[in-house]
Amino acid sequence: DIGINVDNGVVTLTGYVTQPIKSEDMARRASHADGAQDLVNRLEVLPASIGDDRLRNIIANAIYRDPAFSNYAAQAVPPVHIVVRNSSVLLTGIVNSEVERRQAENIVRSISGIIGVQNTLRVEQ
Repeated sequence: DIGINVDNGVVTLTGYVTQPIKSEDMARRASHADGAQDLVNRLEVLPASIGDDRLRNIIANAIYRDPAFSNYAAQAVPPVHIVVRNSSVLLTGIVNSEVERRQAENIVRSISGIIGVQNTLRVEQ
């Protein structure tokens, strides 16, 4: 999950990646954008964890196999982003309705092995 903000030529990257190389790649790409004069890389590299990777895959499969989200599954970049750190889950991104926002959280909460869930999904206006 990555956010990009540009203010007076300063590109700021925020969010989470699963590998240091991804942070480096995003920073390299952003620094070459037209008009970029400076770069602030605030991307957090999540700790390597087989358990977190497993949970991330289980959650993604559960969400995108649910009929409420099947229309998102075919998108190149699905709009629900799943961040897992030490078995805690952060849902970010955009969905079409409050019902979908709540359904995504309910799906995650039904999966065993999750310590906590933070749902920051936004409803598309």
